[in-house]
Amino acid sequence: AGTPSESIVSLLIESFPESPRAGDANNQFPIHLACQATQVSGNIFAILLSSFPEGACERDIHGNYPCDYATWNEDTATKVIALSALVQNDATEMRRSLQVDDKQFSNPKIFDEQPTSARTQKRKRLTNEVSFSML
Repeated sequence: AGTPSESIVSLLIESFPESPRAGDANNQFPIHLACQATQVSGNIFAILLSSFPEGACERDIHGNYPCDYATWNEDTATKVIALSALVQNDATEMRRSLQVDDKQFSNPKIFDEQPTSARTQKRKRLTNEVSFSML
């Protein structure tokens, strides 16, 4: 994968705001592709994740998340930037969902019936991968 240009990514999203939500034939979104590329700036990850934060939690047809591709990226700088951006994005999304969930979980019975979500399991896995990869 090549090096994406910040100006091109910004222009594309300005022109086509839904582009970060457009998956390819492999159900890979731009965030998947950025995690596979080399020499990707933190600004590109910020642009993509602010446009489609949920993309960080999307699997492709191979069952891989963007963090999987970031972990496998041989460009150490991009790997660290990508994983850091994904963790920050996840924390932001978690705060947003907790604000919504606070209203939903005001009834204790509803709270007891909620299963552990796949997203929660993914958050734990991503956090563990980042911690491990930065050692």
